[in-house]
Amino acid sequence: MRLAPFPDGGPGHDGPILPLCAIVVIAFFAWQTIVPEASRLVQIPTWVSALATVAVTWGALPVIKNVIGDAARYLHPAPSNIHRRQEIRTKGVKLLQKLHEAGYKRIIVAGHSLGSVIGYDILTYAWALHYKTGNPEKEHPKLDKIEKRVSQNELGDERYHAEQRKLFGEFVENGNSWRVTDFLTLGSPLAHATVLLAADEEDLRRKQSIRELPTSPPTLEKNRWFSYPHKEDQRRTPHHGAVFAPTRWTNLYFPSRFVIWGDLIGGPLASLFGRGVRDVAVSTRLRRGFLSHTLYWTPEPGEKAASHIKALRRALNLLDTDPPDTTAATPK
Repeated sequence: MRLAPFPDGGPGHDGPILPLCAIVVIAFFAWQTIVPEASRLVQIPTWVSALATVAVTWGALPVIKNVIGDAARYLHPAPSNIHRRQEIRTKGVKLLQKLHEAGYKRIIVAGHSLGSVIGYDILTYAWALHYKTGNPEKEHPKLDKIEKRVSQNELGDERYHAEQRKLFGEFVENGNSWRVTDFLTLGSPLAHATVLLAADEEDLRRKQSIRELPTSPPTLEKNRWFSYPHKEDQRRTPHHGAVFAPTRWTNLYFPSRFVIWGDLIGGPLASLFGRGVRDVAVSTRLRRGFLSHTLYWTPEPGEKAASHIKALRRALNLLDTDPPDTTAATPK
């Protein structure tokens, strides 16, 4: 098995901590400048607050531009961005293809922050190379079962994940070449998909309905199937937007409180991408949860396994247990 990570930013990238801190400081001093003196949180002269606002803003601009600008460039469909996004996507698809060709039985794609958006993008395109593979003449009772339950709205995230694992096994038995069992997102900006991936919620739903943006479970055909029939018989193959038929999606996030506690960037995804996404709210005592966007894999001092680390191990499920075993040791 190979764990294929899609981290945000790469070497030398400090994450969103500095820009978020800068934004908080700027907001604080700006507020001190405009509110009446009696209502101020701290009694600071107006001229000091104004000067501090200008100074911090000027000093923080390069950092804010470097970090937040990366996300804007990747997600915004401006002509100047299209080539770079295609380059990143192409390299990611090639990486996954090499892992498939290497003969791995199971592949996990994990992405943090912008990396989760890139991972989602890459899975969408990589699936197109595999969904038609296999023998369509073979029976597919597990596909029939999961489609029926999805169409009847009978599956929540846990039950759907269990059925997905069985469906993945059926795909393998029938000769399908897809080997990505799990997609793990941490602190994902996809929580703001209505403004990052679309113009608004209506536009997001439209893109999902035409399968431009895959959902979990996949978009149904005529409210009954997410697969196509072959010739005149009833044997079927999942459609090009059904990557989250065999691939489970787990999303970890620190709930945000008062902007600076938890993770303002991440959040729950099931309401946006389908009830098959298993949202897991996690917590940490590190920094008392202050600006925790980069703490998803950081253990707490003196703890063998903090609660957020246990949730991460369970989501990765390296032993591939069903249901995932939270007490099992992670193999080296």
